[in-house]
Amino acid sequence: MTAEQALPAEHQPVGEAPTIASTPGAGSGSGSPIDDPRALQILSTEHWSLLTARSLAYNEAFARAGMFLSFLSATLIVIGLMLGGFLSAVLSGGWAPTWDLGMFDQVIGFGQARRDSLPPGPYTVRAVLPSNLPGCTWASVTRPVNVRAGVVQPVQLAPKLCGAIEIKASGRRNEQPIEGTIWYTMQPEGGPEPPEAPLPASGITKVLPVGKYILRLRMNSCAPYFDELEILAGETIARTSIALIC
Repeated sequence: MTAEQALPAEHQPVGEAPTIASTPGAGSGSGSPIDDPRALQILSTEHWSLLTARSLAYNEAFARAGMFLSFLSATLIVIGLMLGGFLSAVLSGGWAPTWDLGMFDQVIGFGQARRDSLPPGPYTVRAVLPSNLPGCTWASVTRPVNVRAGVVQPVQLAPKLCGAIEIKASGRRNEQPIEGTIWYTMQPEGGPEPPEAPLPASGITKVLPVGKYILRLRMNSCAPYFDELEILAGETIARTSIALIC
């Protein structure tokens, strides 16, 4: 035997108990939660989850607002069309079979105009020039048009302003007036000669669109009369002293 022999555990000196090493993060209560390697993954997942939830909330709010504005716009358009049809029925004395674009009237001057986003269907297009002469039907031009989806439908309108002419004539023989029917025409420059009409003995005031004309008068057994003249907008010219020599 050697001089030193191993003693049993119960006979070892007090205060020399065996030590146990501890590893950080392996269940020790003294470490910080941030030191856990899983903390970064948990925070990243929570961050992207919050972003996704916020994006879904924004998309839902915008979608609902867009639906509300679409329904509101459609309702206003339908009300406007119904009101326009009602007004046309009241003012013109009958419900027109086509929608009148009068509700969309605007001052565009001379030139071209374009109207987009019209639903397909029949429409009535109207061009109006302001005129202070009653009976100037040429100042307002109306034309029906059928709008088709995906097709640009050209419409050409040419309203004209008006002027007036006063005509009075008589037949004379030996400086004395004679009785008889006087016939007259107002032929537009470059246009066909219209049918003759009898001229009243008291004369006539005729409203015509602006332009150049040839005034012709004739009476049986008398020399014919003609005059080249121009009708100007809003003006009245007089030819009230015409004498046909018979």
